[in-house]
Amino acid sequence: LTSLVIEGAWAALNDSENIRAHGLWYGVDYKAMLSIFNSAIGGLTVAGVLKFADAVLKGYATAISVMLTGVFSYLIFGTSL
Repeated sequence: LTSLVIEGAWAALNDSENIRAHGLWYGVDYKAMLSIFNSAIGGLTVAGVLKFADAVLKGYATAISVMLTGVFSYLIFGTSL
């Protein structure tokens, strides 16, 4: 909720004229929506695992998710590891 307020204020201060002229969703295509959907599903998956997992398993799940995020970021976006 806090990030929504901060990002909303930032958008209002910097892009309010463009938002009024073109609308809030101007320029959002299927690639952006796919990225949003992927992040949402990933967040729900992690939340489900952390809710039902044992404390030790939570540590392993968190470590694996961090490693997989780094590997996929390297493969997809070419970032350095």
